[in-house]
Order: sequence, then structure tokens, then C-alpha cells
Amino acid sequence: MLRTAKEGLGVIIKETCDELAAMEEPPPCILQVFAAVAIILGENRGGEFRWSTAQRLLRSHKSFLASLHDFDTARVTPELVAQLEPFMSSADFNAKDAGAHSIVAGRVCAWVLAVATMGLRS
Repeated sequence: MLRTAKEGLGVIIKETCDELAAMEEPPPCILQVFAAVAIILGENRGGEFRWSTAQRLLRSHKSFLASLHDFDTARVTPELVAQLEPFMSSADFNAKDAGAHSIVAGRVCAWVLAVATMGLRS
């Protein structure tokens, strides 16, 4: 599942990241995807997610995508999985719905789900 999600990241290009980063008020499902990413990557400083964090990540798309692709799943602790649980239990948190708004959000959502599932297995 994680390998497939990583392969899906390969279709993301700078222009699609820039397009998403340019959104001033993204739909809630996109906010959820990037809030989960911020938790996984340790970018959720202060405990409250801000869209500006996602915009910063997206604008540095090569390093952002590399951080997803190279993410060490050994860092997925039970505490991290617990932080992701509100997203995972939401019916709206899925790659199809996120992908309907943005290919980037859909592919990143698939990655989040794969990482969280790996954490649940350990």
C-alpha cells in the first residue's frame, strides 16, 4: 500500500503544487489532508494547523515530495497514530474526495492513509 502511494506521488509536478498553494481558502478535505501531513512530518508546531504551513511545504515541492517519499515509517508511533485517528475515522478523509479537488491532495491523502495504516500494523 505504501509503495503504491509513493508511486502515486511521482505524478505530482511543480505547477500542480503551486496551483494548490495559491488557494486562499481550500476546501475542508484539503485542509484535513495537509493537517495530517503536518502532524506526520512534525510541522504542526504549536498544535494548531495553519494553511500557511501547507503552502510553505507545497512551494518547496521537490523537498516536500522527497520528505514524503523518504519518510521512515519507523517514526510512526502509537502516539502519532492516535493524533491521526480523527482524520482516519472521518468518512470524508479519502483519496477520492481529496483528489476531486486536487490531484496533489488526492495523492498525498493516499500517502497519509498508507503511513497511518503501517502504524496501525506495528
